[in-house]
Parts: sequence; C-alpha cells; structure tokens
Amino acid sequence: MIIIKITENEHNQRIDRFLKKYLKNAPLSFVYKTLRKGVKLNGRRPAIDTILSVGDEITLYISDSDALHVTERPGAKARRQFNIAYEDDNILIAEKPFGLLTHGDHSEKKNTLANQVIGYLIGNGSYVPGAAATFVPSPVNRLDRNTTGLVIFGKNYTALRLLNQMIRERGFVSKYYLTIVGGKVEETLTLRDMMRKDPRSNTVEITAAADGTAAAFSSSGGADKATADVNTGGADKAVASGKSGGADKAVTSGKSGSADKAVTSGKSGSADKTAAGVGAQKLMETTARPIAYSRGFTLLEVELITGRTHQIRAHLAQAGHPVIGDPKYGSQALNAKIARRFGLNTQFLHAYKLVFTDGEGELAYLKGIEVKAPLPKNLDEVRKTLFDS
Repeated sequence: MIIIKITENEHNQRIDRFLKKYLKNAPLSFVYKTLRKGVKLNGRRPAIDTILSVGDEITLYISDSDALHVTERPGAKARRQFNIAYEDDNILIAEKPFGLLTHGDHSEKKNTLANQVIGYLIGNGSYVPGAAATFVPSPVNRLDRNTTGLVIFGKNYTALRLLNQMIRERGFVSKYYLTIVGGKVEETLTLRDMMRKDPRSNTVEITAAADGTAAAFSSSGGADKATADVNTGGADKAVASGKSGGADKAVTSGKSGSADKAVTSGKSGSADKTAAGVGAQKLMETTARPIAYSRGFTLLEVELITGRTHQIRAHLAQAGHPVIGDPKYGSQALNAKIARRFGLNTQFLHAYKLVFTDGEGELAYLKGIEVKAPLPKNLDEVRKTLFDS
C-alpha cells in the first residue's frame, strides 16, 4: 500500500493523469485497472476525472514489488555544462551549449540539459525528488542538439503549467534568434506557410502558403540563389539595421493571406489526409529582420511566431536564404565554403533573447523582463570576421 499526499506540485490535475505520471513505468492497462479497483481518494473511490487539490490523500492498494517496479525513478546525474541566464523561485533560464540534447532520445538518455538542470536544482535544494510524487522540473521550449541558446524551465508545478500556457498562447513570450544566411536580405521577411513533419527523416516540408496557394520558393532554388550571391563576393558592405526605408517585405511563400486554414499540398481538401507516418499540416510563421550585410552574407534577427520543428532553418531556405552550415536544409556549396573558412560544420543558429511581454497568474511579475545569452565563442568569431572587419 502506498499513501500519497497531494502538494502544490501535484494539485489541479485529473487523478488519472496524475497516476499515469506516478506509475510511470506501468502499462496503461495497469494504471486503469489500479484506478478502478485499487485507488481511494480521501477514503473513497474517485471518478477518473476527479481534479486533485492540495491536501488530498491518495491510497494505492498495490503490492510492494509492483510499487518498486512501476514507480522507480532513475537519478538524474550529469555533469553541468550550461550557464544560467536567469533564475528566481519559479523559473530557470539556461544557456544550452552546442551538442547537448534538451531532452533524451534513443541516442542519449542521461547527459541532457534537462538532467543537468535537475541535478543542479537538487544540489542547491530547489528540488527535492522525494517530496514530489510526480513533478520533475522540465523545459517548456526545446532547441535542436546543435542549436545553442536560451531554454526555459519551470521549477515547480504551478510555474511549469503557467509557462506552458504562456508559450502556447501568443502575447506572452517572444523568442529571438541570431543567424547568418547566404544572400542579401534588404527588408524584413514575414514568412507564413503550412508545413508537415516527416518523423522518419526528421525533416519538415513546406507544403503551401498559408492562404492555400503553392509555395513560391523551392529549397533547391533558394540554395542556388544564395550560393550565386556569395560567389559575387566584393566589399560591398551595407548595414541594414532592420530599417529598410520601405514597407516590410511580406513573403507568404506565394501570396499574402490572413486565414490560417489548413490545406493539403496547395489543393483543397482535408488537412488530415497525410501519407503514412507523416504528420498533419500546421501553420508556420517566422519574421526575419536584417541587421547587417557583408560580402554575400546577411546577419539576421529571427523571431519565432510559431514554434515548429526546424522552423527557422526550413523557412529561410525556402525563402532563398539558407542558414550557413546547415547540413539538412542549406546549400552544399555554401556550406563547403563556410567549413573551409571557419571550420563550421553545423547551422549558425543561436536563441539569444527572450522577452516576457506579459505574465500570467503567479508569473505576472515576469512582464517586461528581457533575458539575453551571448553568442558562443566560435559563432561570435564567424560574426566578427564577416561583419566587423
């Protein structure tokens, strides 16, 4: 028998969802069998959709051997590699280094940013695993292994729930990246398209513009265009600084459109008609502002309006300006030049700034806070060589 007291880190969730997390190593059949026959809440059999409150007492009638098997949680021990950009009682914003996964995957389960942060919080007493039945400090945004920069963690259940809500809804957290692309970007690009993810190849495909028209750029065309621009060379250096003297260039990969309607490869029909193993279409929206141009390269500040897999890399390549060093969506010719000159063999992409434009509930105090992370040394050397000389 196990008795669980519900704390601030577990309240305000359905009992079935709580048990799925608590009995994390158990199959769903075991969870629901236990819920039907082996659970009492405050001495009574609960409905599966009962919402838990602070102070509730759950009694699980399972054997000691089952309890050990289905609730065992491995310790999170990983050497710290991240810096802390911001921390308070509720949140921690880490600077993820190059080559580190945000979460574990099939190739690495132990040495991840999430485990490193958990280890740090255990070490300073901010998180006590034994005192929380199911809660684990977790990130609310993620970066690719080879993308560096800011990742937000909730340090308690209330903060994590609110942060997830703030990330999902617009108007709370603005996320900005620095990148260098091939070609000359003279005006702000506003990119809105439908995308689909193929989990088998871990790539995304831009299928159509947001208004249902065919996408205007092809990835191969974009790469060729950028390479041609770079090959022109020259010392024609111009600072764009985001103020282009004209209207922002709206690139909706076809025609401007406001409707977020789902389309299938530019044709009318259900967005749910997808190939086997390929995800449904979703809106992808990105804004890219030029900061400086020099010798065939543009330094951009990119704002994520939506947050899709590989969004910046795929969107900029589609628009004709691939991220330098990007092996998946970039230009092979451009990447070869960058590799020879700088030894950079992966994408130049850094999540450098977070702006809390608003806060929610207990996190209302975050409104107006801006957090920045400097470029890693190797990326900053590339930036200085291209734009400061």
